[in-house]
Amino acid sequence: MTYLEAINQVMRRLRESEVSTYNETTYSTLIGDFVNDSRQYVSERWDWLSLEEKITITTSSGNDTYALDGAGSGGTLTQLIDITNNTVLVEWPIDYIRQEENISSPANGKPTHYAYVAPAADLDPQIKLRVKPAGEYTLYAYIDKSDVALTADTDVLTIPSQPVVQMAYALALDERGSTGGSSGRNQHGLAETYIANAIMADAEKRPASTVWEVAGDNTHLTNWNQ
Repeated sequence: MTYLEAINQVMRRLRESEVSTYNETTYSTLIGDFVNDSRQYVSERWDWLSLEEKITITTSSGNDTYALDGAGSGGTLTQLIDITNNTVLVEWPIDYIRQEENISSPANGKPTHYAYVAPAADLDPQIKLRVKPAGEYTLYAYIDKSDVALTADTDVLTIPSQPVVQMAYALALDERGSTGGSSGRNQHGLAETYIANAIMADAEKRPASTVWEVAGDNTHLTNWNQ
């Protein structure tokens, strides 16, 4: 569903005339704001598969800091897998890694942990590996990206549209206040139901849980399908 389509769906429910562009009227612009507010709210309620992205990192010997290119300032790393060595890296506080480096200076090897460090110049997140790679390894970084604001008529919602439209409608009723807020409250409740249903549908698309085997302080994949 496009930005304009979402706005017009809300406008129809409010018994308002449809518009040909999002900012055609002051009121359609306001409804557009409600659509974006609702989009942000719904996007933060669940790790939607449509917002997941896989970034491939190729390490080099002795280099322990890597940017998650394209993840954006709101991107969150949910899983880091060393495909070369068939292991899952575990997140550690950066203080632990720095303390270990200062005390024992571990030798280069297969990375087992990572921590966030200051973002790159373009604000993409950066991670520091423990230990420094001893060679070239392929890492898969799974990122939950932030949903971006809709700013043009043809921008497309990347998360389920039904709860977004319903929530925007509820916000519009709140703003009108013509029913003392009761209708708005009812529509908010319906929006929450739509969100819950969308989450269940999204969760069903995820594959069965991978079987993990913990060995010491490192986690190995025992049933991994790329």
